[in-house]
Amino acid sequence: MKLNEIIKITREAQGKKQKDIAEIAGIRQQSLQRYEAGLASLSVKTLSHIAEELKINREYIKDSAKNPYKSNNLIKLYFSENFLDKLFMPTYLLFQVNKKLEIISLVCDVDLITKIKQRIPFKNPVYAVAIRDQDNNIFLLRRKSRLNIVIADGKLYNHLSSILQYFKFKSEKKLLSFGVQKINNDLYEKIRSWTVERVDIEPLFSQCKFAFYIDPTQRELEQLKEQRNQGMDILNVLELRLVKELREKKISTDEVLKWIMGRN
Repeated sequence: MKLNEIIKITREAQGKKQKDIAEIAGIRQQSLQRYEAGLASLSVKTLSHIAEELKINREYIKDSAKNPYKSNNLIKLYFSENFLDKLFMPTYLLFQVNKKLEIISLVCDVDLITKIKQRIPFKNPVYAVAIRDQDNNIFLLRRKSRLNIVIADGKLYNHLSSILQYFKFKSEKKLLSFGVQKINNDLYEKIRSWTVERVDIEPLFSQCKFAFYIDPTQRELEQLKEQRNQGMDILNVLELRLVKELREKKISTDEVLKWIMGRN
């Protein structure tokens, strides 16, 4: 994904206007508009000012970092409110630039009275999504309208299937972990008022039980088929990849056994 696309998606996901970002960067709104559309270029200095405001990694601007995000604070983003197919656009961006993500659906565990007041008719709606990337950046995403839930049925994985299929089509390896965590009234109110901080979200990643999603490559599919044909004990895709990594890094079975015994 190109830098101008990352800046546009990030700006919109933070609910910031072109006019305000252009003013901070010391340029005209039209210049930023043309840049985001891929019709013009901006200086590294100008892009650095924009990056700082949007919590984009300034080293990424200089092509010296692989991750466009870098922040010790919680990076708060909004899902799109415009079109259904663009709802998960910020999530797609994170999938694009990371090989590993932990994704938690934050389910409302608020009392019935609160649900009625906030017009939440569903039993376990996903009100927000917390994501931790491979560089320990933590993101929180919700709808811009405080009364809007992300999805009603709690099955975020199903709603992201089109994005997952896209990366499968491109043969890009992604290790994604999905989990569901109920949030109490206090955290719900912090997210709703957008006063939530990293310290509120980070502990959820150690509390949550994750299920892995990993797409097999063509070679791994062939190996699985070969195992079945030979009547062997079948390794799953994650185990196949683990064996491959151990072989490539020349880690001996003795070292692995010592590590296992040490944990016991």
